[in-house]
Amino acid sequence: MNIEIQSKFNHLSIIYTLFSISFLINWIRFKYRHPSLYPEDKFISFIIILMISVFWLFAVPFYWIEHFRKNKM
Repeated sequence: MNIEIQSKFNHLSIIYTLFSISFLINWIRFKYRHPSLYPEDKFISFIIILMISVFWLFAVPFYWIEHFRKNKM
């Protein structure tokens, strides 16, 4: 049963990563096709996307570490 749960989490992680990459690509396309945004709006949206991208990279490994610690106990 543990292998089944781990397999499902692996699939969900892959799917979520693919959706995140797709969202980022679409956001970049939108940003360059609609340059009428104010410079402040562009800067804020860039900072938000940057923060989301960085925190996502930390969220998955920390989740897996916690998940494996709970299963070992």
